[in-house]
Amino acid sequence: MINKISDKKFNLILLTIVVISILPRLIFIDQNLLDIQPFRQTQTAITVWTYTQDGFNFFNYQTPIFGPPYQAPFELPVFQATAYLFIKLGISNIEIACRLTNIIFFLICCFFIVSVCSKIFKNRLITSLALIHFCFLPFSICWSRNVTIEYCSIAFCLFYVYAFLKLLNVNGLKKYLFLILITVIGCLAYSIKLTTAFPYVIIVFTFFGIEIIKHLSTIKNDTFFNVIFSKKTFEYIIYSGFIFIVPIIAMYLWVRHTDLLKMQSSFSYITTSSSLRIWNFGTWEDKTNFSNWHIIFERIGFAILPFTLVGLTFLTTFKKSTRHLYVRFLFLISVVFITIFTFFNLYFEHD
Repeated sequence: MINKISDKKFNLILLTIVVISILPRLIFIDQNLLDIQPFRQTQTAITVWTYTQDGFNFFNYQTPIFGPPYQAPFELPVFQATAYLFIKLGISNIEIACRLTNIIFFLICCFFIVSVCSKIFKNRLITSLALIHFCFLPFSICWSRNVTIEYCSIAFCLFYVYAFLKLLNVNGLKKYLFLILITVIGCLAYSIKLTTAFPYVIIVFTFFGIEIIKHLSTIKNDTFFNVIFSKKTFEYIIYSGFIFIVPIIAMYLWVRHTDLLKMQSSFSYITTSSSLRIWNFGTWEDKTNFSNWHIIFERIGFAILPFTLVGLTFLTTFKKSTRHLYVRFLFLISVVFITIFTFFNLYFEHD
């Protein structure tokens, strides 16, 4: 049914879903930051406050939570800078400015959710279900209006995937423009929050690998030497450098910069990347303890899984391309668990 309507009507349906989803996020928009994860919310908002007091400094911003010299930078402050822009535009209340910033990034995520799902699944029903899931999951409603950077990070990560998928389908000058775009967006996505970017990097890396395999499968009766030193191989090396290596270097430079700032104080020293290694990744004993997994699955089951299973049952209604859809669906689900396994302690400690 939904596949038979015009593109204009389908886009109108998607827009209606997004508009309706905004309403619950605007309730008590001026609420203080002591509702859930108050430390994380106030930590984010206090940087915006220091911008209003001491002036804007993007790379050396202050977060006065550990004492002098009042610098404990964790993420590239794109969220904080955007919230500060809203304040400069006339929104004097920091809580409102920050919550609106998160909602704006949520709306950007909605656009890229539709775009990415359309390109991956090529099915309107799955695209609309993904958008509904993303908009109305209670977990999503809660966190997309809080003063945290998560949806800012997700927006750039989805943009990263979107730019890569577009790169695969353009030629000539557009290809180079999208290559530059994905490099810039990748640098921002990696630096804003690597733990969020990680699964999206896996997705891009997998699709990039599939493209290389497709190219190699078309080559017949050619020597190994000619394949390795061909123009196409050289292009793939260039692409991989811009898509993956440059963002990693940018992220490393940012982490190194933040570590040097945090090392200036014995209080913030405990938040350097080396000090947080166990906190982020956990130990092998943590990862192989089934009781720990049980706790995480309980959280996932309560907050997310019932909605995901509804989406999975819809997949069984497709008579054509069922295998095509299941492979992609199961791949994306596996990326979730790979991410949890990699940053296990992060998911275990945070509820």
